[in-house]
Amino acid sequence: DLRFGNWDYDQARPINHSFSDMFSSAMNYTEVGFGYSRQLNKKLRMGVTVKYLLGHAGFKTERMNVGVETSAGQGIVVDADASVVSSFPLQIGYDHDGYVDDLDYDDDVSISKIIMSKNRGVALDVGMTWDVLEKLTLGASLIDLGFIRWKDHTNRFATNNTFLFKGLNVDDEITGNNSGDRDYW
Repeated sequence: DLRFGNWDYDQARPINHSFSDMFSSAMNYTEVGFGYSRQLNKKLRMGVTVKYLLGHAGFKTERMNVGVETSAGQGIVVDADASVVSSFPLQIGYDHDGYVDDLDYDDDVSISKIIMSKNRGVALDVGMTWDVLEKLTLGASLIDLGFIRWKDHTNRFATNNTFLFKGLNVDDEITGNNSGDRDYW
């Protein structure tokens, strides 16, 4: 429903949203594998592929309880209790209390270091086909049974707080009275 915004213009009231229990996971990896299959009898063929995995980047939510409440004239209140783990080359800035206040991609990490990282694993694919009739073949498989041990560029980010967002002032940009500061975020 967020695609419709956070304000109901017909009813002149705010629309609140919940992002709780929305989990996500993403991985980028390269796999190198060796496969073997064998005809067991006239109608049955089985195969297996063993794979070596090279993990490049990973992201996973561990906990996600986020609510977004829009208050008329007050701003947007985000109540968040969330935890995310990642394996990605980041430069992290901290404030004087030790909290993260800046994230940026680490430009000093080369592509070869990402490709040849310590993020390695193994996986297995197993499958079979059965020629039931002349024009009917059934197949079954289990794919990507395995893991990657994420060891390079690992981070865990967590929050349990309430945030108030009152908007951005871009008047100078609209009127042309640019002060030179373009870092709104």
